[in-house]
Amino acid sequence: MKYLPFYEALEDCSRLAGKVPQASCLHEGDFPVIGQGKQLVEGFTNDSGLVFRGDLPVILFGDHTAAFKFIDHPFARGADGTKLFRPRTESLDAKFVWHFLQTARLPMTGYDRKTKYLESLEIPLPPLEEQRRIAAILDKASELSINITRAIQIEDELNASFFYEIIGDPVLNPRDFPRVPLIDLCSTPDDIKCGPFGTQLKQHEFKESGVPLWGIKHVNRRFHLATNEFLDRETAERLSAYSLLEGDIVRAC
Repeated sequence: MKYLPFYEALEDCSRLAGKVPQASCLHEGDFPVIGQGKQLVEGFTNDSGLVFRGDLPVILFGDHTAAFKFIDHPFARGADGTKLFRPRTESLDAKFVWHFLQTARLPMTGYDRKTKYLESLEIPLPPLEEQRRIAAILDKASELSINITRAIQIEDELNASFFYEIIGDPVLNPRDFPRVPLIDLCSTPDDIKCGPFGTQLKQHEFKESGVPLWGIKHVNRRFHLATNEFLDRETAERLSAYSLLEGDIVRAC
């Protein structure tokens, strides 16, 4: 199969959209502001002069988060670390490219800029109809994943409701349960520790297989075990003080 280097397959069209600082976003408005965060929309703007002026769809890349977003409707882009890309050739389907880019293993080295890692990517170029067929299948899979996520959220909400019914609001403590500092429940003060990750891990330390690495993005009410980031055994042993053990409680700060 033929592959195209990232910048031969995609052009940077960021210049065609104005930037909207988060502080300037409205709660409601005519055009959504799409940034690099987890949520699809950061806010809204009524300034049509900031709306993307090129052909849609485009792919937004978060320079700090390494998130890829597919956008096929009028929008303005968030000001903090966003790049916009679109296919240079009609032989590439934008939705197919977006699905492929979500599988890319970019180094997660803290809050540094990650656009520099894009040039190492190569985009596959199967026949256009095959790209569209693959994209349609992956769209269905994404829809199913969203439905599963929503079902998990509903389950979590029911669990929280049941907890409040039995225990009451833990802040108000209406049943006057005894309270103790969290550290008193630990065997030693060292039982509470923060991960050393981010900029302490360098690009060459991330591997395609080995000891799985988990971080903040894997914690969202539940702990998601699926990861595509790994460390070699030597690096993992150097960070053994931060290994997760059965029964550990993980909190994303």
